[in-house]
Formats: sequence, C-alpha cells, structure tokens
Amino acid sequence: RFAGEIISDGEANVREYDSYMFNLDNKVGEVYCIDAQFYGNVSRFMNHLCEPNLFPVRVFTKHQDMRFPRIALYASKAIQAGDELGFDYGDPYWQIKKKYFRCQCGSAKCRYSETILGQNHADSSVQALGDQTVAQVEHIQSANTAIAITQP
Repeated sequence: RFAGEIISDGEANVREYDSYMFNLDNKVGEVYCIDAQFYGNVSRFMNHLCEPNLFPVRVFTKHQDMRFPRIALYASKAIQAGDELGFDYGDPYWQIKKKYFRCQCGSAKCRYSETILGQNHADSSVQALGDQTVAQVEHIQSANTAIAITQP
C-alpha cells in the first residue's frame, strides 16, 4: 500500500517538494493527498510506467470515510523477478511535470517521452499558426466586404 502523511490539498500546494505525493481526489468534501516524503514505505520509490504492471485502488479497511481511503497497489499483469514495479501517474501529473522533465520508462508506447511531447508541442504550434492564419483571412475578408459595401 502507498503510505505517508495525510495532508489537505491546500497544504500540498504550499509544500515545495511534491515528488512523493499521491492525490486522493476523493470527490467528497475537501481533497486530501498522501505525502510520503517524510513518512512512507517502499511504494514511494515506485516509478511511473506508461505500460504499468500495478494499478492503485482505493480501499477501506477500518472505516468507510470516503475522504481517507488507503491506496493499495495491485498487479495488473504477471510480474517476473527483476521486473520494475510501477504505475501510471496519470495525465494531471504530466501536465505539470512535462515542463521540467520527460518520461524515461523506455516503453514503445510511452506517452510522455521527448519525442511524443515535442511532437505534441509542434502540433499545437502548427494549430496555433493555423488558427492565426484563419483569423487573418477572416479579417481580410471582412475588410474587403466593408470596402465593397461602402464603395459605389
């Protein structure tokens, strides 16, 4: 299980180091996180894998308070001796972290590598240029229409 200090989302936002946090995203009341930086177990060292062999599950053993689930990590496929254990950190994690580093899982299906994120950046730049060009053409067409209407 993923273990650590339970803190509010507000507290998580002011802490400088967030590499060992797991967002509980419980959708019930205030949002909490598990911060394993100072208190935790070996699960805090599990890396992101784009093809994970573990998946996190919210479980309740001693209470049914939806705000404070325990996070259990279950195998999603057969794991051989020597396999790296990891789970998918998810898109919200990478939306923030891609500014600082890229995924290095090495998977052929990696979604956050330099190649993929660089391509997505290029695609969005091309889209932005395309949108700008369309806006300029529409502006010119609008101006031409105005000239045609005002001239006898």
